[in-house]
Amino acid sequence: MAGTFAALDHDDHQRRQQRWILFFSPTAIASLKPLLDTHIEKLSSRLDDFAVAGQVLPIGNAFSSLNMDIVMEYATGAAYNNLGMEDFNQSLVNCFMGFGPVWRCAKSLPTLTLTLFMSIPGWAMKALSSKTREYRMLQEYCLRQIDVLEKEAKGQRKDMDHEKKPYKTIFRELMGPQILPLTRKTKVSLRGQLEELVGAGTEPVAHALRIITYHLCTNPKILQKLREELTPLDTSKSQRLSLETLQKLPYLSAIIHEGIRLSYGVATRMGRVAPDRVIVYGRWKIPPGTPVSMTTALLWHNENIFPQSHTFAPERFLDPELKEKMESCFAPFSRAYAELYLTVAVLFSRFDIQLYDTPIENIQLGSDGYMPIMKRTGGVRVLVKRRGQQRQ
Repeated sequence: MAGTFAALDHDDHQRRQQRWILFFSPTAIASLKPLLDTHIEKLSSRLDDFAVAGQVLPIGNAFSSLNMDIVMEYATGAAYNNLGMEDFNQSLVNCFMGFGPVWRCAKSLPTLTLTLFMSIPGWAMKALSSKTREYRMLQEYCLRQIDVLEKEAKGQRKDMDHEKKPYKTIFRELMGPQILPLTRKTKVSLRGQLEELVGAGTEPVAHALRIITYHLCTNPKILQKLREELTPLDTSKSQRLSLETLQKLPYLSAIIHEGIRLSYGVATRMGRVAPDRVIVYGRWKIPPGTPVSMTTALLWHNENIFPQSHTFAPERFLDPELKEKMESCFAPFSRAYAELYLTVAVLFSRFDIQLYDTPIENIQLGSDGYMPIMKRTGGVRVLVKRRGQQRQ
């Protein structure tokens, strides 16, 4: 994988990171609204199917599928269609969550681990398990999409649908109109960057939605206050909701912030290096060039900043002074905010959602697998019904 996370040199990391900034600016995210609407409505339709059938819905997997489809379409112009699969492509979702051992090895032996991992033949990955088979199929899909984008860049293929879209596709822009013929090595590198983008854009947002869903289901007073705030809005279609309006709703905003805080983004210690200045931390002075790292879980459970930090308490973000202080700890993608606002507003205004065999350990941090690994497996499962209907 030759993406931003794989960069070991500080300047190299900065150069790679700069490429992504324009695609996550407020203007770029605003242009994504139709894409978000399409996939959120598709998720809502799947919830309707489960409501009619009276089946248990693995909503945690559904959230992962939603995010992966959005990120893949934004990146390449074509969704992976996890939402259209009966089980929301559970094997692929579980595979992403199972990379913890590989990540831990890569932190200590990055070159060796990544070389060994990338050298596994495709046929072997497909034969190992359903998880690795689905991951290999994702890799092959990414390569096919890169081939398609290369042909478009060279004028050998024209995508009429792309010209109608209000947003710029990430990899179509990165590859550019003057692209040179891609070698196999370059294509594998681009595939690695695409896989990295999909992974980074899928689970952090999906887990925030799991956290929010669990706590809204177990805190009826919080849910009622949210619905009262949403009542004046027309939530019958996501397209009728304005992001600007949603982001001005104080209680919805507080719920989004608290969900992000308790989902951590990633669980691992993210390394940083200040190459040309001394970092002062308390009574310590850390010399330039010294790697430092800390997990967000330690930051967001600092009782001096977040009293009763393990409690889901959106009210903590309603105090303007405290909100400003606490928001300085946040650095989520702007796309994450947009999607969280829309998804929470749509689902909890349309559906009554009841947890099914989901103890709190299913959403509590148990270990660092790069992504948060829960204390108990099983995910978040629910029963749903359209509001105003009786569950049988």
